[in-house]
Amino acid sequence: MNCKACEYPLWNLTSRTCPECGAPFKPSDFEFALNAVRFCCPHCAQEYYGTGARGHLVPSYFNCVSCGKPVHMDECVLLPTAGVREELTRADENPWLARARLGRAKAWFSSIGRAMTQPGRLIEATPTGSGWGFGFAILTNLIFNLLGWAGFIIFVVIISTVAAGGRGGARPLLGVSGGIGAGAASVVLLLGVGILAWIAVTHWLLRITGGSAHPISRTAQAICYSSGANVLSAVPCLSLYIWPLALVWWAVSATIMVARGQRVHGGRAAFAVLAPPGGIVLAA
Repeated sequence: MNCKACEYPLWNLTSRTCPECGAPFKPSDFEFALNAVRFCCPHCAQEYYGTGARGHLVPSYFNCVSCGKPVHMDECVLLPTAGVREELTRADENPWLARARLGRAKAWFSSIGRAMTQPGRLIEATPTGSGWGFGFAILTNLIFNLLGWAGFIIFVVIISTVAAGGRGGARPLLGVSGGIGAGAASVVLLLGVGILAWIAVTHWLLRITGGSAHPISRTAQAICYSSGANVLSAVPCLSLYIWPLALVWWAVSATIMVARGQRVHGGRAAFAVLAPPGGIVLAA
């Protein structure tokens, strides 16, 4: 449990302000792993453990079993459970949403790993009101595409330089750079339109086949954050040939995340998610 303003540890404090920056806090402002935190009575230090939603005490207001005095969860002194490391007390989180603390590179790679191997866990760690994740999807797929086409790009740069024969100074390279930039912009545009269309069609299919637990933003989170599973498209020189396999991995992760995030049957989620890319593959 660290201060949201300055990251100072807030364990074993009786006051409700951060000793480092003076920002106020309450234990109820944080989420914890179940049974990972000791809530100690401020009067007698009797220990209680969070077993409710977000790792909080249930009920949050009660009379202490040792001293009999009334206690509210937000008055308790908090400590990690004996034998539990501090970093394990945090509730599961979407790494990309914690990039300010983890660092952008680590958060990005961690999110990709989750999308590939633990998509259900990733969507459950994503709060419903935390945005669509659209920026993550665009950034991830742009990087994957640039890596996948890196061999072709390098080849074009070399051929352009050799063909120029040293004539024109830096003009050939500037021309190639402009072409690469225009290509990247086109990729971003196509990706954005394609992902938005996939989200819209998927959610529409969910609605007409029985509804969903959450609005379209939850469907968007599932499809956008599952884009990390599209990692095969980043294989240099081979992305043109294995893109259907890469798309399948992304679609399977998206299916799992839609089913878990929207609380729908796996078959219905599979139909809604796979219909749009399936149609593209068949058309191709």
